[in-house]
Amino acid sequence: MKTAFLINKMLTTLLVSHEISLHHKSAFIIRYICDMLFNLILPSQIKTFHFIDGKKFKYFGIHKNLLLDHIYNHLKYYSKYYSGAEVVVDAGASFGTFSAMVHYLNPNCDIYSVEMDKTSFNLLEGNCTGIKKIHLFHNAVGDKNAQIGYYFNNLYPEGSQVGGRKEGQYKKVSQVTLDRLVELNHIRKISLLKIDTEGYEVHVLKGAHRTLSISDCVIIETDIFLPNLIRVLRVMAKHGFFLVYFGVVNYDQDRIGSLDLIFKKKTNAVS
Repeated sequence: MKTAFLINKMLTTLLVSHEISLHHKSAFIIRYICDMLFNLILPSQIKTFHFIDGKKFKYFGIHKNLLLDHIYNHLKYYSKYYSGAEVVVDAGASFGTFSAMVHYLNPNCDIYSVEMDKTSFNLLEGNCTGIKKIHLFHNAVGDKNAQIGYYFNNLYPEGSQVGGRKEGQYKKVSQVTLDRLVELNHIRKISLLKIDTEGYEVHVLKGAHRTLSISDCVIIETDIFLPNLIRVLRVMAKHGFFLVYFGVVNYDQDRIGSLDLIFKKKTNAVS
């Protein structure tokens, strides 16, 4: 019952949105219902849905409504922060829902999408096929350029962690700092930087001094672990950012587990 209510709420938000054409909204809702039924009747490890533009979008894990959930979150919280963006960096891109939404709503924006897990990255590549404005990188992001290990959770691949719980399959990947990524791609200005690295955000920020200096807006998913939260706030304040809003709040049983913090650069900040 709760799931049906949430789906109805998300679809209603989509219907009243002025950012998506009536044709695309109507077609998406019909396809989404058909996709849901298909995935229920013929369950598969890899779930196939259709994005707003009609292209196939694949992901895996325990989430049943990941695509609709992320579209809803963008329309409610995030789209206004990249509506006129020229460059967006998506650190922790997973299957590409964030990057795909940015491209759909702002097709002229250059998007740099970074994902560390190879299985997720392969789906990210498929979901972004033919989109020249989305530039893909198979790397972890952190405070140094090195080979690192992480733990991959097949049921919750978006939650794969570098420095967190030692659960799941152990894998290795090449890690880069955001500053190195910016340097290699000759990025001079970032309209929006999104960091979703499952508890590794402080390490990511340590390797992003130059990146933060050229960023206008930053969205960071962070755990509600007080020392970690304080460190994130201190780093952002040091680089001239102030907290403007909260995005998605994720609950762990009866308490807040993590949430998205949205920061903007102070106009008088010195880079």
